Amino acid sequence: MVRLGYIDYLNLLPVYYGLETGRTSLDGVLVAGPPTRVNALYHRGLLDVAPISSIEYARGAGDDVLLPGLSVCAWGHVQSILLFSRRSPDRLNGATVSFTASSATSVALAQVLLRRYWRVEFKARTDPPDLDRMLAHADAALLIGDDALRAGLQVGALPWCEAASSRRGFRQGEALVVTDLGAVWWEYRRLPMVYAVFAAHGSEPSALEEAQESLHRSQAEAAADTAGLLHLASDSRGFSPELVASYLLGSIRHGLGPVERQGLLAFYQEAAAIGAIQAVPELRLAGAAARSAT
Repeated sequence: MVRLGYIDYLNLLPVYYGLETGRTSLDGVLVAGPPTRVNALYHRGLLDVAPISSIEYARGAGDDVLLPGLSVCAWGHVQSILLFSRRSPDRLNGATVSFTASSATSVALAQVLLRRYWRVEFKARTDPPDLDRMLAHADAALLIGDDALRAGLQVGALPWCEAASSRRGFRQGEALVVTDLGAVWWEYRRLPMVYAVFAAHGSEPSALEEAQESLHRSQAEAAADTAGLLHLASDSRGFSPELVASYLLGSIRHGLGPVERQGLLAFYQEAAAIGAIQAVPELRLAGAAARSAT
């Protein structure tokens, strides 16, 4: 039986839709949790296949392989990786930045952009994903996933204007600059940003094959039933149908083709430049595509 990890974020629902609705079978178990927990379980060998933070693949690739055609990525605006700050990011030199403990990739991306794009230095701290509490101790706060979407709605900074990476929001009467880091990454490197990859331990080929087939069937169910996907997403997560459609159909993608891999390698190069990872890893694809993707 395959042990398949599952991060219960809205952005992964199009991949897990068939499994969630029971239309797709899995000879195994789903193990759910936030990104940091799923990462840890996978690296401890307690999951055979999992969507892991892309930075975590670089930190512990070993014999790991990537499932072709599966990721969480965006070509620009992502809407769910948001930096909330009291002043524009390029004026945060010397500021304290509160990072969510939920995702290693988003923290690395924020650090890359702060240091390499905006050219600022900052004091970092880690806090639970609560915007009010984070900003009580910091000048800026990073939120991801559903937490970012909810906070963006709370301060009035969603839905996004296609032309802007930052816009004003208001929290308890206080003006905030809300910056979509996916849009800034696109401005910086003109490449998609891959936030999560589907990784498997290369020593478990049968588990890999079972998980890969189930995930592709599950994803196909979502593609064939867009109305059902949006209804489930809105109903189960409490977001408006308009936001769900904008997010899942307009921002989030799930491919891992040549251009996405190029974006992933560019991110690894930037992360290595600031010391977030030791080296840029080889991208090893599973199955018939198992070869160097560099």
